[in-house]
Amino acid sequence: MLLPTPPATTRSTLAGMARAAFWTLTTIALPGSLLSTWAYFSSSPAFLAQLSPFRVQYAALLAAYALLCLALRRPRWALVFCAFAAFNTWAVLRPSWSDQHPARSGLVAYAAPLDAPPDATAGAPLKILFANILSSNSSPERLLALIAAEQPDLIALLEVNARWRAQLESALGAAYPFAFYKNREDNFGLAVLSRRPPLSGRVEYFADVETPSFDFNLEHGDRHLRILLTHPLPPGDTASTTLRDQHLDDLANWMRFVSELTPAGSPTPVLLLGDFNATPWCPPLRRLLAAGGLRPAALGHAALPVTWPVPIPFLRVPLDHALLNPALVCTSYRVGPDIGSDHYPVLLEIQIARQAAPSR
Repeated sequence: MLLPTPPATTRSTLAGMARAAFWTLTTIALPGSLLSTWAYFSSSPAFLAQLSPFRVQYAALLAAYALLCLALRRPRWALVFCAFAAFNTWAVLRPSWSDQHPARSGLVAYAAPLDAPPDATAGAPLKILFANILSSNSSPERLLALIAAEQPDLIALLEVNARWRAQLESALGAAYPFAFYKNREDNFGLAVLSRRPPLSGRVEYFADVETPSFDFNLEHGDRHLRILLTHPLPPGDTASTTLRDQHLDDLANWMRFVSELTPAGSPTPVLLLGDFNATPWCPPLRRLLAAGGLRPAALGHAALPVTWPVPIPFLRVPLDHALLNPALVCTSYRVGPDIGSDHYPVLLEIQIARQAAPSR
């Protein structure tokens, strides 16, 4: 049975509504696309830092809108938004470490390939559990159950306050006798719990902000492993965004300092752990990866290791990172289960990389 053809006035009304909807959506999508593209290159003015993390979401929405433009017989606009979707996809998939191989960075004379195998003589991998546990999270049971199940060698935690410290000391003091706490009642306390004694440790401050980071050394096989646990301010207004960016830039300077203390040809293995309040495609974190000669431990293990925000699945982005210098290899990496925080924990295993010949 054929449906009756709508009257001309009805068709005209529907066409007008489609045109109005198209131009309304386009006047929103086009400036949004331009601003999000600008945010790839700069976090100034500060509101751009709020736009930068959500590139996966932009790519999906813009691709869907490009298809809608095609359906509405707007091929030129479809091409425009397809280009923006492709840019956001490229920004996410682009390996941000690809142009900063250590041999080019000048940080170390040692040049291991990015896929260097672990050194079989360096002992078993070091298993690490790292998490932003959320200072207001009043239920430690899920975190403690995860620790009991995974039995990590090292636990690194952010947002540790006095209540969390008391719970951790009571539950884990015997199994992890070597512990450092810098608990605070804001969101910038931290803790490190280890089965093996650290060789040294000190509190560091970056960007002239009284938010602590912890720099310590562990013995791993016959080498010393240097680890920095850090938590920059989240971007918000101009001041906090500037301090977040400066913190990450200062970490690159810290990497240069560490490398200058390293004898040529035998670099100290370095691991940075933190809720960086930035994704790998945000400008300051891209600068850190390039200038510091670092790469994400998740590479080759997790396509998109999203860790925040746990309660809003469609907005999740990777904010929590483990970054390695070329003297280390990640042999296992995965995002853990919900522990009652707004961040998922990260579980990884690292090993000393097999050394290559010093570069000339």
